[in-house]
Amino acid sequence: MKDLSDMRIHGLPVEIGEAVWGELSIWESFAKWTIDKQIVGSVDGIAAQMIVR
Repeated sequence: MKDLSDMRIHGLPVEIGEAVWGELSIWESFAKWTIDKQIVGSVDGIAAQMIVR
């Protein structure tokens, strides 16, 4: 069973992704897709490191 801090860590990528998507929504499709993909990868990596510690 996950504790509260684990659930918070899993929620961080979603929160960051939603904030970034809101900012990128006015960009052209290619730029939006490229930047969004990079950010999702970065945020997932950060969350994975937080879970390991």
